[in-house]
Amino acid sequence: MSIWGESGGAGSVLALQGAPAAEGLYHRAVAFSPGDIDIGITPVPDAAGTLACHLGIESDLEARLLAIPASELFALYQQGAATTAQTVDGTVITRPTAEAIARKGADGPPLIIGSNRDEGTLLADLGGPAPVGIDVVLAMFLPLINPHRPDDYVAHFDRLLPGADEVAKVAQVWADLFRSATLRNGEAATQAGAGGWVYNFEVPTEHPLGVTHGSDIAFTFNQFAMAEPGTVAFHENTDENRALARLWAAALVQFARTGNPNGAGLPQWPCYDAATRACLVFDREPRVVADPDGDDVRKAYGLKPV
Repeated sequence: MSIWGESGGAGSVLALQGAPAAEGLYHRAVAFSPGDIDIGITPVPDAAGTLACHLGIESDLEARLLAIPASELFALYQQGAATTAQTVDGTVITRPTAEAIARKGADGPPLIIGSNRDEGTLLADLGGPAPVGIDVVLAMFLPLINPHRPDDYVAHFDRLLPGADEVAKVAQVWADLFRSATLRNGEAATQAGAGGWVYNFEVPTEHPLGVTHGSDIAFTFNQFAMAEPGTVAFHENTDENRALARLWAAALVQFARTGNPNGAGLPQWPCYDAATRACLVFDREPRVVADPDGDDVRKAYGLKPV
């Protein structure tokens, strides 16, 4: 059994690593553009209290929820009556992802994990002419990007974007949210012995948002071959992109079958480890690059330098 997720779904893939109830239920994991889970620094939302207030009940909340159809529960979620958070709560999720990966060792699920070149442009743009401010975004994501030394990230961020506008700053924080989780957990999977493969998705596009969040999904499911793709495509349906989609999808299927993405047509793709930091750069000519992120970025994320 393989579990795959993108964006929030990828965060759930990582969260399940630390969920005892999920032990042994899956054997491979793929996280496309994940955010890490909160390790317990940020206060957990009082979801039960919010629901109880919305439903107007003072006791037996669990029994009441069990009697509500799933469709009504989902409607409550959509209305904002059921707050959620991926965090170490000690019950459902008992360990941070990297720690859980290390504990499982070589018996844990191998992991493919990565992010896109221009991740943040779509998410910063969702706010329209008045996106969520940089102070709010930093407050939300600093505990996930660098939970132990957040000032290192802030210093790096300030050096990286002097004079940038609000949208560019918000986009960068989103990008770092996904990249920090990618590097942290990809290396943890390799160090544990299960194997972690890290990628950078960079297939060129003329789309104004660039290779943004979700760009890889059309390639993952080869939506170029579908009569009705069903999701937004950020790349043109060209012969070149169709061939790249087949190549990428084949590697993922190979991984689902064997626990190793190699042997399906890509260049030899090593695990991401402390010695080489080898990443697959998936663009028009997929290739493996040693340490494309560098020591400064890893320090900003609270990760060890080479």
